[in-house]
Amino acid sequence: MQEIATVLEAARYEVFLPQRDGIEMSRVHQDLVARGMPDATARDILARSIFLIDTYQVAHCDGLILNLNGRVPDEGAMVEAGIAWGLHKPVVIYKNDGRSAVLGDDNPLVLGLSSFRTVKDIAEIPGEFGRHFANGYSRSIPDLGRPENRNLKRGRAIHSLLSKQCLSPSRAQRLKRILQE
Repeated sequence: MQEIATVLEAARYEVFLPQRDGIEMSRVHQDLVARGMPDATARDILARSIFLIDTYQVAHCDGLILNLNGRVPDEGAMVEAGIAWGLHKPVVIYKNDGRSAVLGDDNPLVLGLSSFRTVKDIAEIPGEFGRHFANGYSRSIPDLGRPENRNLKRGRAIHSLLSKQCLSPSRAQRLKRILQE
């Protein structure tokens, strides 16, 4: 994933790589427990925060890379790809190994997310995004004012809150309030 990010950044794409650019969620868990929160409650807050932050990030991206290497795709990546596809964002599938789960082929429901196109060489990924953007793709960000997008608002708020270096007692309380809204 780091190699994919490097290639896209060299092509002047802005990249969000969760394991590099995301929030250190284990630190948040430790901070919550250190402030007296029960472990089970802290884990629940952590899980809900990850869900909301990820959905917010996907809703605000211009496109998504789905790395299908392996016999079965990562379930979180599949949800993210489904969200991106549902929001009419380009999904570029990268796969350079032969393992698959369906008779030597990848699942058509997965391949359909990218109009049945798969990129086999990382160097081709920027060009595949370029093809999408040249074909009239227009960036659309969901309207955060609509009631059904309450989770995106909450994800934006949590991402902003947790992007700070420390989780103060007031931030910990704010996090709990956001999740209860």
